[in-house]
Amino acid sequence: MAQTLKQAILDDPEDFELPSSETNLREAFLNMAQHMAALEEQLKETEEANQPVEKSEEELEALVAKIRKAAISGIRKQTYDTLSIVDKSNVNIRWNEATGEFKFSGSYGTA
Repeated sequence: MAQTLKQAILDDPEDFELPSSETNLREAFLNMAQHMAALEEQLKETEEANQPVEKSEEELEALVAKIRKAAISGIRKQTYDTLSIVDKSNVNIRWNEATGEFKFSGSYGTA
């Protein structure tokens, strides 16, 4: 009955038919109230689940260290942190003052 009444109200909010007896009307109101209470409880549980978890100073410091380590690791993977010259007699290094770049030529590689 609750589903039928709900659909009737949604289909024709200006002229829906009310339940025929006071008992049926009370049952419809009770069903709606129970449904609202269930929705409110769901909302409360969802809000509680989405609350940020407070962390201690030590936990925050550990997380900062973990993020810092991950960032440094990612940077190292993207750049060469060391350069070794394989054959010193066959390497030319030129500084371009206009562009601020070093130019390498010859035999060289990473360590």
